[in-house]
Amino acid sequence: MLKSISPGYKKTYVGYTNNLELRLDKHNTNKGAKSTKGYKWILIYKRKFKTKNLAMSFEYKLKKTGRNTSLIFKWNAIDGFDMPIIVSAGLIEYKIYPNSSWQEINLGEFDPLDFRIRDDLFYVNVKKI
Repeated sequence: MLKSISPGYKKTYVGYTNNLELRLDKHNTNKGAKSTKGYKWILIYKRKFKTKNLAMSFEYKLKKTGRNTSLIFKWNAIDGFDMPIIVSAGLIEYKIYPNSSWQEINLGEFDPLDFRIRDDLFYVNVKKI
């Protein structure tokens, strides 16, 4: 998910790619999607998927909800893994418990640009053995 940093504009953009750096550069040089031309963008959220189909499905769900108040999510992890994720929508924080099924929660009214995942609360380190 990208957020426009152009003065006077509050826009977000959702898309999928297999090369995030190149895609962001294309958007910032007016060679990306039509709706992104004329704006400067920063990355505010990214997610990696195992397949293109999963990525496109998630992109569709994000675009479908648009400025509505729903968060749609799922977690591709080990069965029984029960770690909550804290998200904030404006001034309100929510604990969500993702699993392998799509879930939807109502976040109330807020500006989508104020949505964030509280990744500052967790330390995750992956090491190949």
